[in-house]
Amino acid sequence: MPLYLYIIPSLAKGGVFLFRNLRMREGLKNRWYFDEEGFWRPHRHAVLEMGFDYPEADTWLDQYIVIDETGDSKTYRLWFHDYSLSTITQVLNENGFVIEKVWGDLTGANYACDNDWIAIVARKI
Repeated sequence: MPLYLYIIPSLAKGGVFLFRNLRMREGLKNRWYFDEEGFWRPHRHAVLEMGFDYPEADTWLDQYIVIDETGDSKTYRLWFHDYSLSTITQVLNENGFVIEKVWGDLTGANYACDNDWIAIVARKI
């Protein structure tokens, strides 16, 4: 279930929701590497990284299989969904928000439909 379904109903009336969205994909990653210590484990481990694209649903998946020195493995799946300004506006309006500001990034750049980022300040009504 998308994260916004958890956040939006719990925001108090008058609360502000700041949304940012990376709209352009970095490309599908298919690689593997070893790490002495790092994000996935505090000790030596291997990471098999794979990317899957589902353009019909504006969704993609980054999957990581982490294998430690003992041979134990764990799979992590990170799901992402692309929103355009019109699709996130619809979601916000359906959940009782009005959009107050829209930028092209989190530094306040002007928004254009080909921006990589959308930053939105929406207020719960």
